[in-house]
Amino acid sequence: MAVGQEKKSPIVAALLGIVPGLGHFYLKDVFTGVLYLVVFWLGGLFALWVFVEWKYPLWIWGMLVGLIWLYGIYDAYRDCIRHNQKIGAE
Repeated sequence: MAVGQEKKSPIVAALLGIVPGLGHFYLKDVFTGVLYLVVFWLGGLFALWVFVEWKYPLWIWGMLVGLIWLYGIYDAYRDCIRHNQKIGAE
């Protein structure tokens, strides 16, 4: 096992992923964590802007932001499993 590398819990990564990006920060994947955080909030702000300016239904963009959010949780879980497999292979 590499120095500073320890196995992580996929459940904890997924639960922390409820806050966009936090599950990836738990895995020390800062770039992906920041990416999910920024995309989630910019998507939410864009959804509100579209709703206010163009009067498009908010639920359409809300579903898109929700799907990004759910995928972030799943991605943190999956990345944690890959992280653990990589640690076990060393």
